[in-house]
Amino acid sequence: DGRVIPVEYKRGKPKSHRSDEVQICAQALCLEEMLSLPPIPVAFLYYGKPRRRTDVPVDDSLRELTLRTISRAREILDSGLTPPAHYKKG
Repeated sequence: DGRVIPVEYKRGKPKSHRSDEVQICAQALCLEEMLSLPPIPVAFLYYGKPRRRTDVPVDDSLRELTLRTISRAREILDSGLTPPAHYKKG
């Protein structure tokens, strides 16, 4: 029907944090800019472990989180310093 909907395939299962959602939102933002599209309202994450598609609303909250994440990544890149890794068991 002409809609543009980003889809990301993941081998594993959904995570306890929102990194996959931020990644797919960043893809939506790129597509909007590159193709001069109106805001993309939804994206899909497909996880291989449960073999299920998850609908991701690309709402204002997720867009803001994604833009903050992009801004922080730019700050880290511009600083030239690699922050220490934080490892969590689990």
